[in-house]
Amino acid sequence: MSLWAAGGVIVVAVLLVAGLRSCSPAPPLGREVAPEEARRKVNPPGFRARVARAELNVVPGMPSDAAETTPDDYLIERTQYVLSYNRRRCIPNWVAWHLEASDLGPAPRSDFQPDDSLPQGFPRATSRDFRGSGFGRGHMCPSGDRTASREDNAATFLLTNVLPQADDNNQGPWNDLEMMCRELARDGNELYIVAGGSGPFTQLPRGSRVFAPEAVWKVVLVLPAGDDDLARVDPNTRVIAVSMPNRDGARHVDWRTYQTTVDAIEEATGLDFLSELPDDVEAELESRNRDGDR
Repeated sequence: MSLWAAGGVIVVAVLLVAGLRSCSPAPPLGREVAPEEARRKVNPPGFRARVARAELNVVPGMPSDAAETTPDDYLIERTQYVLSYNRRRCIPNWVAWHLEASDLGPAPRSDFQPDDSLPQGFPRATSRDFRGSGFGRGHMCPSGDRTASREDNAATFLLTNVLPQADDNNQGPWNDLEMMCRELARDGNELYIVAGGSGPFTQLPRGSRVFAPEAVWKVVLVLPAGDDDLARVDPNTRVIAVSMPNRDGARHVDWRTYQTTVDAIEEATGLDFLSELPDDVEAELESRNRDGDR
């Protein structure tokens, strides 16, 4: 074969490979995503230099074994929060964040955006998925908890941080609890918060890719501001756990009506909270009900 012909074969082969890569199908559900692809898509330049700040959000423990290789328990780490994304439902399984007074400032609200950091083949929820569904776009890490900068606030509007949420829930008891958490932060406390939804899950109508949970829940660990947070958690540390029905009709219900135990939320979700605490302290805190009472 002549050099020209050989070169032509090589060029054609390169073009074919490039074409296959550009239109490669999404991996089927249940298969792992290559770690290098996941890291390339989610982690922006300089990400690892900021990872310590991201890890602050999950100091009490990761609620699941989320990783960059598991599509339905897919780990996204940002300085503003850490979350587990469910590719099949197009919603987070859980979102965890740390809240203190320095997180609160004058930054304005941003606009909802699809999360373009997801790997190739992952469906991306858009605002269109929520239209006509009877549900609003409910932040898990709230916009109001990240107002120190425009960048922080914009991160909360990525739709990987959003669940379909009934307006009466989102604008009623859920919002009241969010505001109380910010007041606790302004009063000199720091909070470790995890939020998400529990099933059964129902797919939104009109061809939406997004699923709505039957209930929304939140676990809040409250500490006076200080150092070495885990060492300062003891059986008397304040823990708030709520599970609220994700439907209309409860706009004026006191959020305390929906208090429960961390144990009950773990049973409903299969998650494991406060796993970095000593076992005896974890067991004590997770059995509490009514904002500190057993």
